[in-house]
Amino acid sequence: MNRQGDFDKVFRLYYEPMYFFARHFVDEEETCRDLVMDVFEDLWRHRDGVKATTAKSWLFVDLRNKCIDYLRRQHRARQYEVTAMLLNKEWTENTDPLEQQERERIVARRLDALPVTTRRIFEACYVEGKKYKEVAAEMGISVSTVKKHIVKALKSVKRQTKP
Repeated sequence: MNRQGDFDKVFRLYYEPMYFFARHFVDEEETCRDLVMDVFEDLWRHRDGVKATTAKSWLFVDLRNKCIDYLRRQHRARQYEVTAMLLNKEWTENTDPLEQQERERIVARRLDALPVTTRRIFEACYVEGKKYKEVAAEMGISVSTVKKHIVKALKSVKRQTKP
């Protein structure tokens, strides 16, 4: 698979079937397209080691693994979101007002310390109540990038604000 023409042929032949294969794992269209493109990037980097006769199986195995990795990351992100909601609920129900104010100050300081893009995405989703897809469209990034920034922000806040 060391010629550009071979790569182009494989891309045209397998892009669509791979997209639909990814949809069996992942519900989001854009994410599926990103995952398929990641696999083709991998193929391009490893083109000298992949034979044309085994390219199809190589592509689908790599795609399956990327889908599984993506789903694992999503599961972890959801766990962080649930943890943040539970911490917030616990703080508002079981603390005195002064302690609550101190925790809010800690969270605000921690959010201010985040990189600008991460903080902007976090505020758009949690303060303004926007959907990940909406924030992604506004910022010209993928939904998975928005989720990565949210996870980063939640990790940072959780680390600094354990009750």
